[in-house]
Amino acid sequence: MRELQCWHKGRATDVIYLELCKAFDTVPHNILVSKLEKHGLDGWATWWIRNWLDYHTQRVVVNSLMSRWRSVMSGVPQVPQMFNIFVSDMNSGIECTLSKIANDTKLSGVVDTLEERDAVHKDLDRLEE
Repeated sequence: MRELQCWHKGRATDVIYLELCKAFDTVPHNILVSKLEKHGLDGWATWWIRNWLDYHTQRVVVNSLMSRWRSVMSGVPQVPQMFNIFVSDMNSGIECTLSKIANDTKLSGVVDTLEERDAVHKDLDRLEE
């Protein structure tokens, strides 16, 4: 909402919309499991999730014909709770406004000066890391 307040005051504001669902498809499993542990999941639950992620298989069924089971080699199944835990700490160290609603995320900040523009770019770099 801060960017709307700035707009009403005639201040220049950058708003950057981020597509995080695509990033979640490339999450290293160990980072996700570490974050799950930090959120209080016990050893057995994180072992089960890691095992599920590392040995996940799938097959395709079309008109009652089934393919062979194949290993899933990348990505994380789109489980909203896991995604929310994964992105829960992303605003740590961010100076600008970061809005997260479901999978819609946007970074915004006033850019009237070079310093303010640099702050938006630094925050975007932090998010990329």
